[in-house]
Amino acid sequence: MKKVLFALAIGILLLFLSGCPSIQKGYVLNVGADYPGVTVTVDGETYTTPISLNVSEGPHTVKVVNPPVEIDYSTKDVSELPESCYEFIGWEDGSSDNPRTVSITGDTKLKALTATQYLVYTYSNPYGLVSIPGTGFYVSGSTITLKAPYVEGYAFDKWYVNNVVVSTDETLQLKVDSMKIVIGSYKKADSSTLLKVDTSPSNLKILLDGSEYLAPKSLYVDSGSNHTIGTVSPQYKDLSNYVPGDDTRFDFTSWEDGSSELSRSVVVSSSTTFKASFDSAYKVQVEADPDSVAITGSGWYLPGKTINISAPSVDGYLFDHWEVNGSAYSSESSIKLSVDSPKLVKAVYKNIIPTKQLTVKTSPDNLMVVIDENSYVAPAVVTVDEGTVHTIRVEQVQERDESALVAGNDTRYVFSKWEDGSTELSRTITVSDDTVLTAQFNTEFKVDTSESPANIASISGAGWYASGKEVTLSAPEVSGYKFDHWEINGVNRGSSNPLATTVNEPLMVKAVYTSLSSLPAPTSLKLYGSTESYILLTWKDNASNEDGYEIWRKVEGGSYQRIFKTGPNVYVMYDFSPVAGKTNYYKVRAFKKDGTYSDFSNEVNTSGEEPSTTVPTPTNPSPADKSTNQDTSLTLKWSVSDGNPGDYSYDLYLGKTTSPSRIAANLSKTQWVVTLEPNTTYYWKVVVRTTDNQTKSGPLWSFTTNSTVKKGAFKIANSWGVGGWENVPDGFFWITYEAMKMNKMGVYVVAPKDYYEPKAVAVFKISHANRGDTKVYVGVGDPATSGKVKGFNTSFYMDGGEHPYPDNKIVLDITELLPIDNQQVFLKVYDGSEYETGTIDYFAVEIYDNYKSGTPVAKYEASGLPVNTSNGKYTYVTIPGVKAASPEVALSSSLDIGLKTAKVTEQDLKDLEESFGVYSGEKNYNVIIDGHGTGYIPPTEEQWQEIMNTAQIITGVEMPTTTALPSAVDHSQEVYFPPIGNQGSEGSCTSWSIGYYISTYYEAAANGWDLSGAKYTYSGIDSTHSDKVMSPDFLYHQVNGGIDAGSYFTDNIKVINQMGIASWKTMPYSSSDHYSWPTETAWREAPMHRNSNANYYYMTIYDDADIETLKSLIARGYLVSIGVDAYRFSALKSNDVWDVDNYKQTTINHAVTVVGYDDSM
Repeated sequence: MKKVLFALAIGILLLFLSGCPSIQKGYVLNVGADYPGVTVTVDGETYTTPISLNVSEGPHTVKVVNPPVEIDYSTKDVSELPESCYEFIGWEDGSSDNPRTVSITGDTKLKALTATQYLVYTYSNPYGLVSIPGTGFYVSGSTITLKAPYVEGYAFDKWYVNNVVVSTDETLQLKVDSMKIVIGSYKKADSSTLLKVDTSPSNLKILLDGSEYLAPKSLYVDSGSNHTIGTVSPQYKDLSNYVPGDDTRFDFTSWEDGSSELSRSVVVSSSTTFKASFDSAYKVQVEADPDSVAITGSGWYLPGKTINISAPSVDGYLFDHWEVNGSAYSSESSIKLSVDSPKLVKAVYKNIIPTKQLTVKTSPDNLMVVIDENSYVAPAVVTVDEGTVHTIRVEQVQERDESALVAGNDTRYVFSKWEDGSTELSRTITVSDDTVLTAQFNTEFKVDTSESPANIASISGAGWYASGKEVTLSAPEVSGYKFDHWEINGVNRGSSNPLATTVNEPLMVKAVYTSLSSLPAPTSLKLYGSTESYILLTWKDNASNEDGYEIWRKVEGGSYQRIFKTGPNVYVMYDFSPVAGKTNYYKVRAFKKDGTYSDFSNEVNTSGEEPSTTVPTPTNPSPADKSTNQDTSLTLKWSVSDGNPGDYSYDLYLGKTTSPSRIAANLSKTQWVVTLEPNTTYYWKVVVRTTDNQTKSGPLWSFTTNSTVKKGAFKIANSWGVGGWENVPDGFFWITYEAMKMNKMGVYVVAPKDYYEPKAVAVFKISHANRGDTKVYVGVGDPATSGKVKGFNTSFYMDGGEHPYPDNKIVLDITELLPIDNQQVFLKVYDGSEYETGTIDYFAVEIYDNYKSGTPVAKYEASGLPVNTSNGKYTYVTIPGVKAASPEVALSSSLDIGLKTAKVTEQDLKDLEESFGVYSGEKNYNVIIDGHGTGYIPPTEEQWQEIMNTAQIITGVEMPTTTALPSAVDHSQEVYFPPIGNQGSEGSCTSWSIGYYISTYYEAAANGWDLSGAKYTYSGIDSTHSDKVMSPDFLYHQVNGGIDAGSYFTDNIKVINQMGIASWKTMPYSSSDHYSWPTETAWREAPMHRNSNANYYYMTIYDDADIETLKSLIARGYLVSIGVDAYRFSALKSNDVWDVDNYKQTTINHAVTVVGYDDSM
């Protein structure tokens, strides 16, 4: 026994030494189906439903197996045949994936939905005489058509279904509602002469020797016998599921042999077919809801007929919309309808219920009010039924962040009373007439205090103060510092200490101290100019560690005030607004950001003698004067003999003679890019111009170019299909490096995407006749004050236009709003000033661990919907208690390491506007050229200002010193590149470049998709690859203003950056549909293809350095967009190349995609 215990102890010890097995959470997975005994697999193991399994936490794969059904065609014993089977159609939770991956985080139930199928088994009598097509399984409730084949020497007799005679016609219409055994019975023919009577279209009634049949009907008759054949006219059939009763009419026209007799006698001497031809007419039935309204237009119409139908005005009702065959058709009261099938047309009216307006205001305006638990921004106007009871509520205190200078909420409103004297925060009223209630609030402002340098003192006085209250501020003494002045909301308020000020707005109060440590003061301050125009100040910069200089000015009779701050190493400054007619005094001092200031410089004033302005001379030319062997593409550079080059403008002259022509005027930079002829001597000079238009001409310089013409070209993909517009039918063309530089071409850069997975989406449905008149936001916290907000359609310069919202849910990725810590999430809809209003029908937030699975780990839905919107106001819908953690991988917003960028300066902005163009007013930018659409819209002046503030210019690429660029790169030859597509006549070129080519390539590369077998035909991308090619219409339809007039690069990039993009499969491209918004499936797919790196990056190609930068980007895996002059395609050389001879752009109207380069072209 001791030995046994000893062995057991050793075994336990070894188990502990080898490591205990981990213990995972266990949950129950139940899988059922609506059909008994469905076969499923879970993680590869096969089961029969219903099943209940214990599974671990995490992903599991579930699949429904459709049963293999084999029919033994050699048997007549129906007991051996299966009566029915099933076919998987989806899951009860809406997913259609099979197999599907389920993330198990708790007990989970799944139910498979199936379609029951019944067996139809056909054979002939005599058995084996002929095979009758139609054996197989069919969905219950479907109707199939069986036809009896012709058999030489036999005449078809009748059909048996489950041993019951059902028809003697050769064609049988059979409804499948159970297992059907169908026998086509034949009898041996008495002769060899066959008489066949048919109709066109088929399956109409015919008469043969007094008996009625459905065509076709065949009989064997005696040769030379006489027979009576005929048909019935008109004939009616019920072909539509929408129009009640017979809805299609057939009118006899003639027999195929020309006879127009409805009934005729024929002699059959040999096998003969007689066919009766019919014209069709469709029934249009016009109804109304309510059915008491009578509308004309019902009747029979020939195919292709266009009819006009109008909905009359009806007392007590308001026309809403038309429905055609059960689907919404138009909201116009009069419609034109083309008759191409039977139509059930219904005019739908709304009952007019007496309503009143309930208006809730606040004083001051724009505060939050709650009406029937729905939040609004006052004044809120709600239309309610007369005599109904409603609850109105306000919060005791409401805070807002109204100042950009004070952190957080800085203004608050404290409820005082209602205008009618009530002091209740919440009150209930009955609305019997138009009612207006006003809640009155007292306003308080926040005062924040700080000190500079930070953390050297504590400034008292911070807090909330009633509007108009006076507060006294005091700056204490601080060792090592002296108090210098007060700054209130960034404005210098002088050195009084203490300081009394009135609180009429939020205040950020800063006590500014000066360090007693030394900072060298500027010296030799000088003044030039006149108070009638401008003052130029110059000084000696004596400091080496300053953060900048402050320029102070006082006007005769006044005190000094700071008027300018500069950056470091500055020694000159203009005052363009001196006070005329009085003496202006100036002094300058250096400062550091920690609060250290130097002593002031010497003082200067405008009362002394004013020296005249000196114009400097242009010097230091590059290329050097009389230099040789210069490149045909180079940058002319120069400097000035005195002063700051940025203080002047320049006119540039260049030519082949000693009297060169002016080629550029009013340049702000001392350089200019030129493209020249080889082996030629050029002469040039520069004229310097001051701000008061004084000039000085520099010396005449010269240089000679070499005889070498540089090679190299970029390969570019067009979206005009293959052939027609080009000489080499491949969909690509080339533009040389020299032509790029000569035309100073602009480049839009979209960086490849980093790994990204959505973790939270907002799902909403809005009904509104004008989506372009609304703005939609989703945010976290208080809708009135939250800064954690994402706009849906708020940042585009062109929106979806004056079209209705789609009748489906919209999905917006809100991962950037995470984390959400048990907070309220809101949907905020602003309805514009147009007369239409709408409703918010649905709003939910879905949280995901694995977005591709389609199964959220948490779902929060708003209650109390639908809610009506109001013109000119915000409408809110809220969901409380939403929880979602931060994503493990943050959104990326940066380019690749090694790319050098710079902010856009004023001069850069001018250069960009020259390269890319500026929007020139209300015009259609879809220029049609030889049947092909264009659609490039340059930025507006407003957009260019946004670009200057938010965009970056790529200035270079840091390449390893040991790595040389490849001599050629062609991404279009990679498996990730889609086939050349065709935008047709639509103005969607920008969306094709950004969406179809660039986004598809980046997505395919990131996911390892092989598109080498993808085909593009007239109908679009082949079905095998359509889920891997991105849709240009997903972009274009959201940013073209609802019309086919082109789109902006920036708007297309914003869609990909903020929403993503759907595939061709979920949103196929159509050149004739310019505004339809995506389906819910497409909206849900888009976040998976979101590129947060899709920001604004630009380049202008000036010189060889820019060519090398663009080549480096392409070598790194980038595709880029450029705008070109599509009128110049007619000038392409035989090898489809644009160079300096045949491409001189006079406009930019078409977006194309750079996919590679070749230094040998």
